[in-house]
Amino acid sequence: MDDTKAQQMIDRMRADREPGEPRPQPDVHALILALWARNEDLQARVASLEAAQAARFSKIG
Repeated sequence: MDDTKAQQMIDRMRADREPGEPRPQPDVHALILALWARNEDLQARVASLEAAQAARFSKIG
């Protein structure tokens, strides 16, 4: 997820709050979104490595 989309989500959350409600901490929300994106990136890398490993083993066997 890029920073623009993360900022748009933060802005939407701010717009949805009631007057007088404490505003969300954007740094915390941005951190969560960044970690989520990093997790997705790592999962894609693992899947790619597993596929490469399976291809190597299929050539051996």
